[in-house]
Amino acid sequence: MIFSLWIDKDLRTSKIVYKGSPFDWWIISLQLQSCPGPLLNHCLCSFGISWSKPQLADSETGENGICKSIYLGCDGSVLLNSTASSPAERDAHVNFGLRGVEEVDEIKAELESACPGTVSCADILILAAREATVKVGGPWWPVALGRKDGSVSVDLLADGNLPFPVLNFSLLVDNFARKNFSAREMVVLSGAHTIGKSHCNGILPHLYNFTGADNANDIDPAMDKGFAAFLKEKCPQGNRTNTIFLDSTAHRFDRAYYKNVLAGRGVFITDSALITE
Repeated sequence: MIFSLWIDKDLRTSKIVYKGSPFDWWIISLQLQSCPGPLLNHCLCSFGISWSKPQLADSETGENGICKSIYLGCDGSVLLNSTASSPAERDAHVNFGLRGVEEVDEIKAELESACPGTVSCADILILAAREATVKVGGPWWPVALGRKDGSVSVDLLADGNLPFPVLNFSLLVDNFARKNFSAREMVVLSGAHTIGKSHCNGILPHLYNFTGADNANDIDPAMDKGFAAFLKEKCPQGNRTNTIFLDSTAHRFDRAYYKNVLAGRGVFITDSALITE
């Protein structure tokens, strides 16, 4: 999706050209009495996201996509920095290797320059997720705006709420049920692994510590042997920082993830767990 944006100095009249969306090639003139305004917020956010979305779509977010990494809902709390006395969500174990924060900071800086104190980081996050999905062939959907940024971010609360990539099927169902998601919805949301990368940190237990033996032979017996050998080449025992694509078409929003899982080629234990029940 491509956005072109012109903003008058007084922000009273702006024009936006949408290309590649349901508003394809429409020109919308915004007659604004003052700044801010809900539609202006939307267009400014979309403009900012359009130039950073390649980085966001290829983000090495591992088990958690950029918006799934927020334990209190989409309040932007995952963007807050840790302090000496209070480690934040972004430094939680479950969020190891989380990326995309710098891109959100760049978008926020542009928005603050144009319209100070108007657009939240929480809104930027959800719009970024939408635009990144569209970029790789996924659906476009309307996004309601107006989220307020959170001011509390605690690593232990993130670790206590987000699903680790080593959970079996029953524990996965329980984890999502605590957020009022059904087992079916959990399987659907797992399909987000159709795009992106993961650090080996979340994959090593699938290859070397499936039963707790913690050795080179302690591998998920249901995993395709050829795929397991491939993963071990990419993620040698003890290497937490190498990266690997989450499925065979990691730059396309498609059904390859589910086909891979059914064939025993799930990257995480949580992926393989989907076919154990």
